Amino acid sequence: MDGNLLELINEYHERNEHAEVINRILSLKKQNLDYTMTFYLANAYSSVDEHEHAVSLLLKVRHEGEQDPEWHCRLARAYSGLNNYAKTVYHSEAAAALDKSRVSELSEILAEAYAKSGCLKKAKELVDRYDLKIFSPEVYTENELSAVSRHIERHFGKVSRVLHEVLSPDIRVDIMVVEPQNGRNYLTLVTSGMGAHKMNVPQNLLNRNVDRAELIMCLPPEWDIGSISGNWFWPLLWMKIMARLPIKEDSWLGWGHTVPNSCAFADNTCLSGIFLDHPHSSGEESFACKLNTGEAVNFYQMIPLYDEEMEYKIMYGTSALLGLVNGNFPEIVDVRRKNFCSGNTDIIH
Repeated sequence: MDGNLLELINEYHERNEHAEVINRILSLKKQNLDYTMTFYLANAYSSVDEHEHAVSLLLKVRHEGEQDPEWHCRLARAYSGLNNYAKTVYHSEAAAALDKSRVSELSEILAEAYAKSGCLKKAKELVDRYDLKIFSPEVYTENELSAVSRHIERHFGKVSRVLHEVLSPDIRVDIMVVEPQNGRNYLTLVTSGMGAHKMNVPQNLLNRNVDRAELIMCLPPEWDIGSISGNWFWPLLWMKIMARLPIKEDSWLGWGHTVPNSCAFADNTCLSGIFLDHPHSSGEESFACKLNTGEAVNFYQMIPLYDEEMEYKIMYGTSALLGLVNGNFPEIVDVRRKNFCSGNTDIIH
């Protein structure tokens, strides 16, 4: 490699003149595109948000790069740009295994990747260790939060405690806990924060005030919401999963929507999906919180379903599913409740 050319490209690199780096290297013959030049070119592509090109180039020199922490670092950054959090974590951890000092260098993208892939404890450890200021979650305005909080207490009961989120990479999803009260012999969990994000609703629904939502789940009074055991923790986990689903999928959730899990929620139940319904037991006024901007935050009850009930809804629609239960599913989670589609093959077939 011509030393003068390498020095020139390095100068462009140092001055962040990425287009010049790309043009100069692409003018070379392919046989002159060695490991070093591949690095410069991949970095330049990543710097102009052409992350797919960067990944493709780096993978072509995998044989030379697999034991090089810098190769893993650059792949981690490229995959981060593609929002591929699993591969960002893999290559960041590989770089750190080869050179521990790389953890500090990659701390921001690794913390974000951990957080957005659900490893919040690992993300928080990095945030605390390096005093990172990388997360700016969407949150309610003070007036919006006040209105939502008043709505929750007016329609679902006095909040006894709040399960604050440890780390919030996109929205802050706290869970309000309403203990059994006023004739309601069950725990009511309500998200607070999901509605700060305006969901990407279909064009024909833009004027229907359905782009903001919060979620509700009702549990038996003996449910141990402080446990992290799978049999107890899954309702809280799924409230957070559902709250972030519209962001992850750039889509929306609303009445009648169903979201499947790939398996049963826990060892002690065969329930394996979620259906969103209105919180009927709290009255129609509880369905939406009107904001002073004229917007609304809608409240949907999460009803766990069996596989057969999910399949029935997909085949025949929401109205048909509700018809099986005379309009209302049991609102309180019962891990051993009756399967309304079980034992009748004609329902599905």
